[in-house]
Amino acid sequence: LYTYGMLLLVSIPKLPTGWSLRMLTGWHWLYCLLVVTSYRASMTAILAKPAPKVKIDTLQELVSSQLTCGGWGEMNSEFFKSSDDPLVTTISQNF
Repeated sequence: LYTYGMLLLVSIPKLPTGWSLRMLTGWHWLYCLLVVTSYRASMTAILAKPAPKVKIDTLQELVSSQLTCGGWGEMNSEFFKSSDDPLVTTISQNF
């Protein structure tokens, strides 16, 4: 109950009286603060600088990029493999 009270910021009506329980509770509280602070800092860093977006406008840019293509089922891969366009068949190798 002490742990849930600390994590939910609810005051505990009866504080622990034994030194061992006080030490355990205090160290656990510091550990929880450290975990929450590092998680919050990590989320802030991720949201502040998102991953760069790759802009592809043509099939030639798609072929020259290292992106893998995919889709549901065999119909999509068969479409790329059986195409007459050399760019599209090159895309099928990355499928």
